[in-house]
Amino acid sequence: MPDVEPSLAYQRLFLVAHDEYHSFRPRLHLPTLNVGLAGALLIDLVLAGRIHLQAARMGIADLYDRSLVGDLIADQVLAQIRSRPLLSTTDPLRDQVLVLSQGLYERVQGAMVAAGFLTSTRRWGIQRHQPITDRLPIHVQNTIGSEDPPILWRTGLPGSGRGQIGVRRC
Repeated sequence: MPDVEPSLAYQRLFLVAHDEYHSFRPRLHLPTLNVGLAGALLIDLVLAGRIHLQAARMGIADLYDRSLVGDLIADQVLAQIRSRPLLSTTDPLRDQVLVLSQGLYERVQGAMVAAGFLTSTRRWGIQRHQPITDRLPIHVQNTIGSEDPPILWRTGLPGSGRGQIGVRRC
């Protein structure tokens, strides 16, 4: 296992959303996973105190704070939020999530390789990614499953007892 475990919501979601037993392919349709990763990144930014969400609206917590979050993808998303004016539609948060989700899977995958959670190999002209150890996705699933069962039940994540994604544990 790497020295540092994935601690951000989007990193954990990325690992849990892949089938570690079958070539680490995504368990979800990629556009759906992109939206989920965008939502997880927004959760990370809210927990870091960089943005606030209220009544389907999103705003920057401190307009004058230009310091970085400390994570490559979170910093990119925060810069993207700062550069884009809030959309004046009936559901601006949903629209903002859809804008942020475009191309997010590939960026997160590259960041996970750079952080040392995934390895990248090329075979027969096809780029493949695998977790650095076989136990990493299972470890993430176990830690997610032990934190707060009511939240897991509402989200349908593995370990929730409802809406499971076919988790096999060793």
